Amino acid sequence: IPITYLAVEELSFLSDLLEYGGDSSDIVRSIGYSLTILLTVLVVGMSFLGGLGKRRLRVGSGILVIILSAVSTLSRFQEWSGDRREMQEVYDYRESWIDFLSAPHNHMAIEFNLLVLIIGMMIIRR
Repeated sequence: IPITYLAVEELSFLSDLLEYGGDSSDIVRSIGYSLTILLTVLVVGMSFLGGLGKRRLRVGSGILVIILSAVSTLSRFQEWSGDRREMQEVYDYRESWIDFLSAPHNHMAIEFNLLVLIIGMMIIRR
């Protein structure tokens, strides 16, 4: 259920960006996040169904998922850093990282990326 929520949330965010003329960096990020979610589900499904029988394919898929998770995490922290800076400059509202990351959408994204990292390592070791 959390993965479905994140996927729908990212796709709705992407559609809003396309409809209301979002920045190109936001559109690229949203596509990257959606791609990470979809590829993770695809790799996990193939792994469970036995589609990753060869070691090279398993290791390559695991590394791909781990790299996508790392890039997604770094991109999110860069995005969140800009959001926090904007909140300080525009609204004069200073919030700690802990408070900022405790928002459901933020910590769910980090939990998902950590889970993808663990899944990638398990697929490689299998």
